[in-house]
Amino acid sequence: MSGDNKCGVSSLVLRDRKNLSVNGVCELVSYDDCEVILETNCGRLLVSGHSLHVSKLDLSAGEVEVDGEVDEAAYIERSGAAEKKGLLSRLFR
Repeated sequence: MSGDNKCGVSSLVLRDRKNLSVNGVCELVSYDDCEVILETNCGRLLVSGHSLHVSKLDLSAGEVEVDGEVDEAAYIERSGAAEKKGLLSRLFR
């Protein structure tokens, strides 16, 4: 493995597609019954599915549990400052 991995300690455990436990969580960015977005030590994590519910939230310990039917858990690129800068630079060419 390469030495450029900047990911801190983080883990994901999915049980029977019904319960997802995540460690290394810094922030709960947003959530609804179809999508949960978490900021973790390894980047932004998108959890999608149906009837999702945040059953445990302990940011001081970095732990989150999500119940419901989990279809996908994937790390995504952060949106925000980079996109805004791109939009402004396109407008002022």
